[in-house]
Amino acid sequence: MQASQLSLVWSHSHINVLDIRRIVRYEDEACASYRLPANCFLYAIKGEARVGLGEGKHAVQQYLVLHGVKGNKLTVDRIESRFEYYLIFYSATLPELLKQRLLSAKDRHAAYYQNYSVTPISSATLLDQVKEMHAAWEHQTSDKLQRIRVKSLMYQFVYEVLQQGNTSGAVQIHSELVSRAIQYMQGNFPRPITLEQLAAALYCSPRHFSRLFKSETGKSPIEYLIHLRISKSKQLLVSTEATLQEIAERIGMPDSYYFSKMFKKYAGISPLRYRNEHRSESVCPYMTSGLARYDMGEALLPLYSNDKDYHSYLGAEEEASSMFHSKKWAAAMLLCLTLAISACSTGGNTTNGAADNNKPGSQNTAVTQSNAANVPANTDQAAVQPYHTSIETKFGTVEITAEPKRIVALGWGDAETVLSLGVEPIGASDWVAFGGEGVGPWLEGSYQTAPTIIGTLEPDYELIASLQPDLILDVKSSGDEERYKRLTDIAPTVGIPSGADRYKTSSEDQLRIIAQALNKEEEGEKLLAQVSDAFTKAAGEHPEFSGKTVVVGSYQSSGFGAYVTGSTRIDFVKRLGFVTKPEIEAVENTNFAIKIADERLELLDADLTIVVPIGVEPGVVTDQPLFQKIPSVTDGRAVVLDRQSSRAFSTGSIPALLWAVEHLVPQFADALKGKE
Repeated sequence: MQASQLSLVWSHSHINVLDIRRIVRYEDEACASYRLPANCFLYAIKGEARVGLGEGKHAVQQYLVLHGVKGNKLTVDRIESRFEYYLIFYSATLPELLKQRLLSAKDRHAAYYQNYSVTPISSATLLDQVKEMHAAWEHQTSDKLQRIRVKSLMYQFVYEVLQQGNTSGAVQIHSELVSRAIQYMQGNFPRPITLEQLAAALYCSPRHFSRLFKSETGKSPIEYLIHLRISKSKQLLVSTEATLQEIAERIGMPDSYYFSKMFKKYAGISPLRYRNEHRSESVCPYMTSGLARYDMGEALLPLYSNDKDYHSYLGAEEEASSMFHSKKWAAAMLLCLTLAISACSTGGNTTNGAADNNKPGSQNTAVTQSNAANVPANTDQAAVQPYHTSIETKFGTVEITAEPKRIVALGWGDAETVLSLGVEPIGASDWVAFGGEGVGPWLEGSYQTAPTIIGTLEPDYELIASLQPDLILDVKSSGDEERYKRLTDIAPTVGIPSGADRYKTSSEDQLRIIAQALNKEEEGEKLLAQVSDAFTKAAGEHPEFSGKTVVVGSYQSSGFGAYVTGSTRIDFVKRLGFVTKPEIEAVENTNFAIKIADERLELLDADLTIVVPIGVEPGVVTDQPLFQKIPSVTDGRAVVLDRQSSRAFSTGSIPALLWAVEHLVPQFADALKGKE
């Protein structure tokens, strides 16, 4: 796709800004590496560094703009002193009719899926726009109009980037041939692929294609494919118990012998040794920000179309088969037929109609969404239904009239909460990058059938729809209305509670809401009593906690932060008797955490300082010279949590809380004593 066509696409696109982050990294920090959960712009505002994006490497200087594609690996290293940049995550859609009218068939799938860079002619305008957009993003919770402002500024930013790029000729985009080849390999790597097949699919000679591909990526097409397959195999080695033969088949290699040979050649060690050495590590250690709400993990998913206007699978021959349009149409026709029969029937037929609606295959009628006036229930119909409950959410009332059988749990800790009630979700989000089945060791072995893992920041709506859920749980999440609407288009959705804010649903509210939805209220209350007893016992055994000040901080590559009331971490320490520092709570904030500048690290000083490392090892935190000067740290009254403890502390589900009480309370007690 040429730069002019790129401008044409953007001029007709609908944009949704997902997140905006300002990140500062320093020369002595370890290389940051993670998968992009959504398309994004990286805008460098200070310093120099080497930035890897997908298969390309860029020497990034001040004011350079990079565009990255969802799923690409982003790395930042070779920093000159200090490197400061913004990440602007977004999703964009172009109506199918416009695609057909504006773009050729070969360009439609590449509309938003290309990496490119722009060196602006004038940086002042872009810098002002990004700063203003970031400020509006940070204040959108307290002022709803700021979300409109964010979207407006995003359009202005894209215009400025493309306008300056077109003027200077500075938009550098992979040739269409190479972009399509990369997309094809990423979508079809489990199948046999040869250079001749690739060239034939792209209507060019193998020699010309190979030369062009290597000149732009630094690798031959087959080398790129092997690297891609080895990368996918590493995921499977760590996150599954699959045999080498099974892994070989899943990544498109003929047998385990060839797979082992190629793995050792490219990874330097054997597959089994790699599995043993990395089994204890996170499969998805891609947390970009300690204050951010999202993991950056990559999931090995089936082949889906990148085009959000096509709800279809992509087959081996590039043919699309309908995923769920026909089922929605059938459900709609069934509903119309049912209403027509009901209108013509006598009262005696009502019971039979209700019974029919509860048969398998009528799942769309089991749970209904209600934002309007309540309709009185037919007493005969209610008599044959197992239960009926109404749940108030931020977006209205959800009516549940039959037991959900196919549950997708998307919110932070929602899946663990469902599991703790004895129910297995068929789909789940892994917010803190556990890998595998997406749950902590406190729930290991709880699944009989592993769930489909779904993204967090921008979930794959087509993948969710393919699971055919009859209930979606998004109880502890962003509370974003557009996200909620897209989920309710798939199935009835229980969102954040009425009056709640993003990611501030308490553990108690989360459990009670989910227990109510699953008709497990008695079990839920027993779990809450168990947690309450655990905290009461711990506080009673440690009266020295009462009234002591505590700061729960975080550290990631962009610096330090601190959690505030509304975070499950703060709820945890308060239940033990600790009190938070007023100076932390007083900082203006619309989230559950605040940023702390290096010159204000004294805010982390308290009777007890707890730090949650995000995306870095604990040693990276303790080695920070400024951290070592904090009085509580100097006196030994600080705890930097290890990876497992950080995850339990952050997840906030009932099983995680019980684990954390058992393992963290002794650490807090020892640290509170200070150096003896």
